[in-house]
Amino acid sequence: MRRVVALVVAAGAVVALAGCDGGGGGGADAAKPKPKATVGHDTALVRKLFPYFGEVTETTWATKVLGTNTRQDVPGPTDQEFTGVAKLGGSSMAALVALKSDWANAQITCAVPEELKAETGDLAGWLRSEQFDRSVAKGHYTGSFYLDVPHGRVFFCTMNPREPAA
Repeated sequence: MRRVVALVVAAGAVVALAGCDGGGGGGADAAKPKPKATVGHDTALVRKLFPYFGEVTETTWATKVLGTNTRQDVPGPTDQEFTGVAKLGGSSMAALVALKSDWANAQITCAVPEELKAETGDLAGWLRSEQFDRSVAKGHYTGSFYLDVPHGRVFFCTMNPREPAA
């Protein structure tokens, strides 16, 4: 579990460092563009964080540091947004649909990073189950999960995801 959290934090740290100017802050910081998300394709990380998905054959995900502290003399917590699309193999999609009975047509309401817009396509026509969201996150983090059954894809948008306890 520590390794998975370290991977997500390390990916986010790259984004945080890219946004540092080493100066004392000030009005110029407001005019700077926000740092872009770090994009990855590590299927093993997605399988570890979301074992409910089953077989993950492809993925594109983005992690972004939110609320980075601009006052370097005052340390503080940093949230990590972890968003992506996973392509499932075999019978994994059918197994997910069978897990819960409250799947409903939904539009992705999470903010989709620019880096993932080509992967998600149309934000309408997905399925979502709030019961499934709670089953995956288990109260340890926040997350929303959407299924694209015809294409065998899961879209996920999470905040500070953690590997489930064994």
